[in-house]
Amino acid sequence: MVAVFGRRGRKPAGVSRHRQRLSLERLERRDCPAYVGLGSPLGPVILSFSTQVLPGHMVRLSGVVSDSDPANCGVNFSGAASGGAWCDINGYFSYTASNAKIGKVTAVAVDDCIGSSAPYTTVIAVARPTVALALTYGSQRSVTLSGQVTDLDAGSLSVNFTGVVGGSVNVNSDGTFTLTTSATGLGAIYASTTDLWGQVSKTAQVIVSSPPPVITSFTATMTGGNLWTFTGTVNDPSAAGLQVQLAGAYGGVATVGTDGTFTVTVQLTGGVMGNVTAQVTDWWGQLSNQVTQFI
Repeated sequence: MVAVFGRRGRKPAGVSRHRQRLSLERLERRDCPAYVGLGSPLGPVILSFSTQVLPGHMVRLSGVVSDSDPANCGVNFSGAASGGAWCDINGYFSYTASNAKIGKVTAVAVDDCIGSSAPYTTVIAVARPTVALALTYGSQRSVTLSGQVTDLDAGSLSVNFTGVVGGSVNVNSDGTFTLTTSATGLGAIYASTTDLWGQVSKTAQVIVSSPPPVITSFTATMTGGNLWTFTGTVNDPSAAGLQVQLAGAYGGVATVGTDGTFTVTVQLTGGVMGNVTAQVTDWWGQLSNQVTQFI
């Protein structure tokens, strides 16, 4: 809604023709003084003017005008928000803008005699959104990212991830979010969001880390007839399914079970002897210690 004020009358968009005629009639009254001009002491005075940021990229502009006949005063807004509003009998005005930006907005009041107030400037300010981020681990490379977005319009935003996790997730109405996905490797994950005003939050960060796997209790046991059993334990946050590489006098692979242990039994040819080593690589590409048994 935009109000246009001029010497021949003014009418905010949506005001009835009857209201406009009344304004024109008052302009023609003989008791109206000569044109008083911008900021004249005979014109209206804006006593207060404030902004209130509302959800959905809306801003309420409101205040109070002092004038001998406040009900026939209008207020024009320019700058970071544009539009216009009529005053009520007490001089109160209110207008909700959907086209506002962050910055200075100026109000000017005009009465029936085309007296204009001095400009009254205030500021539309919006706090930047914030993102809190937490990380939990699943099996293998699975990670769950969760957190909280703080913003007036949190439920309308999305959180964007970069680093060893890419993608985005929509924020719930209460500001929470969660995403379960696979990380490409160890390292940092960054999260940020952009509000409806185009402001980008500070970047939140978590680190995907994991200690290298460790093989313990590696044994080689001959059960007769050159039948050998190799066993051991892999200590790792996600040990199940890892492949232990055996090399040396015997080469082969043993798969780690859900309890973290591995075992493999093989028939070796007679006269084979030497060291057998065992080593494992975790899901992140980290090598374990190397353990050795002599057979």
